[in-house]
Amino acid sequence: MSLLSSYKVTKLVHFFSSLVLVSLFISFHSSQTEQIKFIKELTVSEVRLSKLTHHLSANYRDVIDALSHEKFKAEDGFSAIERLQNHYKRKNLRLKGVKADETVTAGDRFRHFCEEYLGVSLRYDDFDTIQFAGAPLSDGSRTILASFVSIKLKNYVLAKAKIRLRNSKYLIFEDLYKEKDPYSLSSATAHQGNTKCNKILVSISEPKTVKRSGMPFGAWMKDSDPSVSEIKQDKIYFLDHFYRNRIVKEYNTEEDFINEESSDEYTIPNQWAGTGHVVHNRVLYYSKYNSDLLIKYSLEKRHIQANKALEKAGFGNTAAYQWRGSTDIDLASDENGLWAIYATEENNWNFVVSRIDWNSLEVIDTWKANWRKSWSGNAFMICGVLYVVKRYDEVSSEIHYAFDTKSGQTIRLTVPISIPYKWLAYLDYNPADGKLYGWDNGNQIVYDLRFDDEDGAVESDDTETDQERGKDTEYVPEQNGLSFENGNDYENAV
Repeated sequence: MSLLSSYKVTKLVHFFSSLVLVSLFISFHSSQTEQIKFIKELTVSEVRLSKLTHHLSANYRDVIDALSHEKFKAEDGFSAIERLQNHYKRKNLRLKGVKADETVTAGDRFRHFCEEYLGVSLRYDDFDTIQFAGAPLSDGSRTILASFVSIKLKNYVLAKAKIRLRNSKYLIFEDLYKEKDPYSLSSATAHQGNTKCNKILVSISEPKTVKRSGMPFGAWMKDSDPSVSEIKQDKIYFLDHFYRNRIVKEYNTEEDFINEESSDEYTIPNQWAGTGHVVHNRVLYYSKYNSDLLIKYSLEKRHIQANKALEKAGFGNTAAYQWRGSTDIDLASDENGLWAIYATEENNWNFVVSRIDWNSLEVIDTWKANWRKSWSGNAFMICGVLYVVKRYDEVSSEIHYAFDTKSGQTIRLTVPISIPYKWLAYLDYNPADGKLYGWDNGNQIVYDLRFDDEDGAVESDDTETDQERGKDTEYVPEQNGLSFENGNDYENAV
């Protein structure tokens, strides 16, 4: 009995064990099936999500393309409007300096002025409009804006004015000004601090010859820092030659300079290159001969305070002005600070201007112009605008190209400049006294300047290409019958 019972119990245990195992197997199999089903559903959802994402991306690109297309269409429209405005602006002249008289119309005043001062008789049907522009100025004068029917007639009157009104109190110049277009979609060129003034050069006086001394080429200047004392501002610094010299002469006053009574001399550690040097707060800034290195030399402490390579700048007469003379890097100062005027192969040896930090000589910002530096006689900066002299060796030359760093665009203008001794080796603006200093064939000269100070941006003209202006021929300076075509010829001659 006990054996049978034991056997039954054993069988019963085996049966329930098998039942538990079967249950566990069924449960595991069911769980695995659910997992596989879940994974399949997840995969399907992932595929659907991927397709949806691709569809949304395609739609997004279509929207962006459509918006870009509309933007380009709008820019083309604004460009067409601007070109039309520029076309009509080319017919405009402004007359400044005439006394305001409420009893005389702008048309009568302008016509009578042209007849009296220019010898040009004009009829009312020669104009589209003639009107006063702005309120009377503090001196009692009022600007007149005249829009001619014919560009040819306008140019004729302008040519007469450049001859007849030189050194007079009156100015006639092209209407190159307009308010900034608030709807323009074009991105402005980035500028760092070059907005301290907004004046444009309209005339240059006949030069005053202060002294004749030194080589045909060199540089002379006053301190360009308007914050220095009057005593320091009166000092004159004299750097003879475009290289082969390390001596900077100092004179306390212009009278001392004329009488050759120097107050000090500084022997700098290396030869300078060219004639584009700047003195600012008793510190001399220059470029080292046959290199792209900018040097900051303290006249007070008599040692170099900083030096920095101007990357990619041409040197060794690869990017010099017409007369060469190692003028590849031309340092200049204006109301906004220190500038380097140079050219790079990357910009097809066209002008490049960079704002330079006074202390570290680091480049703050850079602009690339579209006019070849080697075609140019000289250049200088005023209010963030680069002005370029057409020829260095003609008595009657002109400023014929300008580049405005505030807009990043070129300016169409013609400002006559006299070069009486026919070799303008140095030309720089001094923001402290507002004068232009030049070195003309061994003569130290000074120009007075006149500006238009109306509010409004300078209007640019990008429609005139370099080819349309015409590439000038290569210039070979002559001095005492010697033709200088390269650096060796300079050395042999001097």
